Amino acid sequence: MTTPTTLASIVEGHGEVQAVPLLVRRIAIEVYGVDGLVVTTPHRVSRSQMVAGDTLRRAVQMQSVRAGCQGGILVVADADDDCPIELADRLRELAGQQMSKLTVAVAVREFESWFLASIRSLAGHGAVRPDADYPKDPDIRRDAKGALSSLMATTYRATLHQPAFAELMDLGAAMRSRSFSHLVSSVGYLLGARGTGAASRQADRGAWHRRPWRGMCGCRVHRLVSGGALSRRWINGWSTVVFALLPVSGSTGVAGRRSGRARRRRGGRVEAGSAQ
Repeated sequence: MTTPTTLASIVEGHGEVQAVPLLVRRIAIEVYGVDGLVVTTPHRVSRSQMVAGDTLRRAVQMQSVRAGCQGGILVVADADDDCPIELADRLRELAGQQMSKLTVAVAVREFESWFLASIRSLAGHGAVRPDADYPKDPDIRRDAKGALSSLMATTYRATLHQPAFAELMDLGAAMRSRSFSHLVSSVGYLLGARGTGAASRQADRGAWHRRPWRGMCGCRVHRLVSGGALSRRWINGWSTVVFALLPVSGSTGVAGRRSGRARRRRGGRVEAGSAQ
């Protein structure tokens, strides 16, 4: 196993400058069993600058010098109303070719969505209500900051609460957010590591790069099935059953296996008919 000595990052928010290194270290130790990782201070680039011009490329070049050829670079951004897969592809393209490994983790829809996913584990923090709970899909909520604030006893401040929550949150609970699972798998990619616990298996299930979802993101799917209706859509040739307010099941999930069996049964009937 090749482990980079240094992991550098690029973030868009002020609170994430402190929160992301804490999360990366915890993921490295708790999920992948990698200790002694050097995590540099993130370079902050605003969202408007991140998606325009060559600002991101210059930031990546600077962080690549810190990480070195054996290190890795993690870019963290909020999807907001954008498709997270298309945004990640665009950011990778803007970053350009670098000597360090690079990956992009997009929070759907906001960084605070990850705190909503693990809100019960944050109830021990004095700023969070003891009865705080968020049973809904955290990746759907557009105003995650507002939802998080409603579960707090004090006013939410990103620069104050993001680092504190990142240190306290239950990583396993947070992985019910597909975008947080993708963050965990992204860190594993940069580490060249693979965990063996339940948390790492959850991260594998949430990794977008292992799913045939190109061209369609969760937010668009949720709009297609709004109102609780069951809908069937073709995603690059894959028949996928999608339920409202639930993560999309890819070909490796239950829906994919069922559709595969159905195709084989249909194929068998066609062959039998041809033989007659």
